Amino acid sequence: MSYPPPPNNYQNADYGGYPAPAPGAGAGGFQPMPGMNAPQPGGYPSPNYPPPPGAPGGPPSNSPGYAPTPSYGAPPGPPPSGYGAPTGPSPSGYYAPPPGAPQAPYMPPPGSAPSGYAPPTGPPPGGQYQPPPGQYQPPPGQYQPPPGQYQPPPGQYQPPPGQYMPPGGSLMPQQHMPPQHGMPPQQGGMPPQQGGVQYFLGVPIAGQPMNYDPKANIEKIRKATKGFGTDETALINVISPLDAMQVDELRKKFQAETGKGLIQVLEKETGSYFCMGLTGIIHGPLGWDADLAREAVFGAGTKETLLNEILLGRTNEEMELLKREYQKRFNRSLERDVKGDLSMKTERLFTMVLAAQRTHDSAPVDQNLVMADVETLYKAGPGKIGTDEIEICKILTNRSTPHMHAIISVYHQKYKQTLTKMIKKEFSGHMKEALLYIVEGAKKNDGGAHRDAKYLEKAMAGMGTKDEQLVYRLVRAHWNRARFEGVKAAYQTKYKKSLASRVKGETSGDYRKLMLAIIG
Repeated sequence: MSYPPPPNNYQNADYGGYPAPAPGAGAGGFQPMPGMNAPQPGGYPSPNYPPPPGAPGGPPSNSPGYAPTPSYGAPPGPPPSGYGAPTGPSPSGYYAPPPGAPQAPYMPPPGSAPSGYAPPTGPPPGGQYQPPPGQYQPPPGQYQPPPGQYQPPPGQYQPPPGQYMPPGGSLMPQQHMPPQHGMPPQQGGMPPQQGGVQYFLGVPIAGQPMNYDPKANIEKIRKATKGFGTDETALINVISPLDAMQVDELRKKFQAETGKGLIQVLEKETGSYFCMGLTGIIHGPLGWDADLAREAVFGAGTKETLLNEILLGRTNEEMELLKREYQKRFNRSLERDVKGDLSMKTERLFTMVLAAQRTHDSAPVDQNLVMADVETLYKAGPGKIGTDEIEICKILTNRSTPHMHAIISVYHQKYKQTLTKMIKKEFSGHMKEALLYIVEGAKKNDGGAHRDAKYLEKAMAGMGTKDEQLVYRLVRAHWNRARFEGVKAAYQTKYKKSLASRVKGETSGDYRKLMLAIIG
């Protein structure tokens, strides 16, 4: 298929296109609509919001009623919603002390790591990182980890079937208070980051990458984009193999050495879905998810499917990182923007999601609570006249994935109806699709691999390819290579063809080459 013509401006595109910046456009080529504030560097304009204090056209920085404008590099303040300050650590990796406590940083205990992981003991072979616990275990006969990986020392805790060992060590079960009658297990807060490394989409996203010097790649990119014409193949060969930490290092060093933003260079030299894929990689997992979240709620109407995929099924740690990144990029609260774009009970559903109160997947499944949840779900749905949507949403948004898997099984056994069919009967519209996304991700206890395979097929099925969806789904999936192998295996099992061959038939040109390079 040939490339579609680029959109005239950003707000008329579903997310693809990425036209070259026009004169006077902000970062990313965004053209503000008449009457809208000019975009901030690297961000969006703020419709219906005044300029920040100290900015042109805005009030003085010390005006009453305005918080002081933070200096460059300072962590963002608490979001302007009812949640207060984020519960996770500051960008430095430390916890903020409670009011009145001595202002000394909290030092993580020796050996601690995100979500209770044992600390890595060294770089993994080949520079690849192993997924945190709770990620997808490929089915027998499919992708196998390199010899010696994921094997715990004798006598150490064994993870539940379908889960990986964490990088470099054994998985120690988290300590939880026993659940009270009718109450979920104790929630875990956002743990300190190990050695400054943060995890997102199952991979480390910041820190010094092992055995990687971006100088050679910077020179290749400069050569590929220099002069008349662009060497698209060279860009694919340089960018597509990079992991999240390498991308972060490349993006920073490119700016430091050339004085130009790598994303802006790629937007100028490439176009359409090819550009969307390249810049999506360069943004990195966290940065692009923040941009996609903004895209989902920006402008007229809500991109409901995109919003579901970006926000639902997050760990508490990921949600706090995403909210903080969104605030930093756009000087706006993700909670406020989502609530302002939704209404009624769908708004309440996403308010629960953004509160980041899910039980950790490492918590043991309480069978008594499973039985109580199953009964509550039935009584709130088929067992009464009308539907108690909020009771159902509370359970589906706050329980861990293993707990949800148990609920799905017991509900079917007890009431001879699948939870999926119950949701389809009791709900409609955006709320129905959101709840189905949650349930589909826990149905097979495979980390959502089968659900993601189905969503990739949805992007290609029917008349025409939904290219924006295909690009962001492939780019987001490719970061965690071990889990992506599970998605590819699930696709092969369900559709009797490889994901690569299907994508090859739906794409063309450099766009096709990039997508196939991502799939591997």
